[in-house]
Amino acid sequence: MEATLNRTDNNVFRKRIKSWKRDTSEMEYPFLQKVYKKRKRTEEKIVKVAIPILGKLCYTKCCLKRELNDKR
Repeated sequence: MEATLNRTDNNVFRKRIKSWKRDTSEMEYPFLQKVYKKRKRTEEKIVKVAIPILGKLCYTKCCLKRELNDKR
């Protein structure tokens, strides 16, 4: 059996392809927004974790300096 395509079939396929292109371009923006939100959340989490650690490191560094100065 040989499949034959007439003009109406071609038009239907073109319309479907156009709708796919439109859908993908419309979906691209929300997808990018989700990616940026995830990046921002991970950056915020890293900052929340890093600040206390840096604070503790600075505190311990100051304590070590004090102890060294006291011993001298």
